[in-house]
Amino acid sequence: MTSMILKGLFETLLMTVASSFFSYLIGIPLGVVLVVTDNTGIKPMPKLNGILGMIINLIRSVPFMILLIMVIPLTRIIVGNFNRTCCRNTASCHSGGTLYRQNG
Repeated sequence: MTSMILKGLFETLLMTVASSFFSYLIGIPLGVVLVVTDNTGIKPMPKLNGILGMIINLIRSVPFMILLIMVIPLTRIIVGNFNRTCCRNTASCHSGGTLYRQNG
């Protein structure tokens, strides 16, 4: 039991150190390039800065999208599937800013 915990701890630390190393290896040079090519930087290059900034912002949003996808089942457990239950199992339905009553 203890050996499994130690093995898991070692693997977790190894993944954390490796991902941090590669993040620093890629992130620091990209950050320096963004600062240098900014409009007020040492060598202003607005096109390169804009393209690189857009690519970095798209990549930065990937972990959040993964989190959103992973939380969908939990959200469905907590609030239910809104699309299927709205207007079918409730006494009223909210549509287009107006509250309509269901008949039957």
